[in-house]
Amino acid sequence: MVTFLCSILVIVIHAKHMALDDDDFARYFVYALSYVIGEISVPMFFIVSGFFLGLSYKQNSEHWYPNMLKKKAYSLLIPYCLWNAIYALTYVPFKIYGNYIAGRDLV
Repeated sequence: MVTFLCSILVIVIHAKHMALDDDDFARYFVYALSYVIGEISVPMFFIVSGFFLGLSYKQNSEHWYPNMLKKKAYSLLIPYCLWNAIYALTYVPFKIYGNYIAGRDLV
């Protein structure tokens, strides 16, 4: 339940970029949600995930921390590198070729 609330609060952080008209109540409401309440979501995610990560491993075993890091590397680092490689192999050549066709610099 706490992680669901924190995920909603992360979305609320980005509400501060909404274009609001001259409605003062709406502007103050969005400001209070995104700057005051929403800013606790990222530290709360960090604290809660660290707490549950520590509970999920048997800390009395000798090598629980290196095993945890290895598991997190497989589940987070490998997909991250894979998606960045897919992005680089698809976007960059199309961007270079599109700029070449348009006669623009490679900026």
